[in-house]
Amino acid sequence: MAEALRFIKPGALTVEYRRAREGPNSYLVWEPNKSYICLDSAAVLRATKWGKGTQTGTSLRAWLETMDALGKSECS
Repeated sequence: MAEALRFIKPGALTVEYRRAREGPNSYLVWEPNKSYICLDSAAVLRATKWGKGTQTGTSLRAWLETMDALGKSECS
């Protein structure tokens, strides 16, 4: 893994964007008492269920857009 970028809501949510040397990039998501891997930003939003109207939901969506742009720039 070349680089790890994180979104953190202390005690409630941590999402780590993982760039793989081989295979697809992914997101490692941690919530209290569970953790899982998502392969795209839409899957992260479905799994975490943070609403658009919350400050965390808005911040998470903005961060995911940044990570999507980063992933697309790697491909070109």
